[in-house]
Amino acid sequence: MGKYLEALKLLYGDSENISDSLEPRTYKTIKSPFVGFDGSTSGDIENIQASNEQDSVPFTDQELAEHKINGLRLRDDRVFVHQRLLGIYGKKRLELVNQYFDEWRKGSEAQPEGHRKENAGRYRANTWLRDRHD
Repeated sequence: MGKYLEALKLLYGDSENISDSLEPRTYKTIKSPFVGFDGSTSGDIENIQASNEQDSVPFTDQELAEHKINGLRLRDDRVFVHQRLLGIYGKKRLELVNQYFDEWRKGSEAQPEGHRKENAGRYRANTWLRDRHD
């Protein structure tokens, strides 16, 4: 239970009553990659970095990783990813997040039925992250 609370605090801030702040933090200059999932990869790292250059706002690898995680539509997915990546920061965290979204894309593309694509992507990505051994 302790790791779960740590993940919630990372995700929503260190408030005593976590339910008061159930909305994820967002960055105003970057589009979320999977909110309103349409099967595209519009949230890839190149688009985010291009957005950064246009706005002249430097983002670290850690901030890019957090933004991509916070772009996940379901709160349970955000908490799960944060929990699985506890203690991993910077470039390594960004690489794992990018691989997570790669697995999501592969899973959704492999599903022929349109209404099942998002769940297939989520299942593949979450399974990959859960089974990953470093």
